[in-house]
Amino acid sequence: MATLNRQTLSSTAPEEILSIIRHVFSTVFDEEPYDWQVEAIRAILAGRDIIVSAATGSGKSRVFQVPALTLDGAIVLVVAPLKSLLRNQVLYSQFHLPLKEY
Repeated sequence: MATLNRQTLSSTAPEEILSIIRHVFSTVFDEEPYDWQVEAIRAILAGRDIIVSAATGSGKSRVFQVPALTLDGAIVLVVAPLKSLLRNQVLYSQFHLPLKEY
């Protein structure tokens, strides 16, 4: 899987970043990213803090999962009120297991 390095990220072409985002979505999640997901992921990769408000099941989790999977040495902190959601996402990130649908 393609990875990004924080030191060289600022010099990485936007097209290459988009290509990596699309590659992760297609190979790991078997889906295409929405425009708002790409915009949010690019903001994260640029070092900005973000808040994403979207409907349940719309793909908000992908916004932090993709940077976690593509940035070398990434540490991701997620604040979520649901223990079962947290447990599923930890399992997924450790073992690349499919997330449960509720």
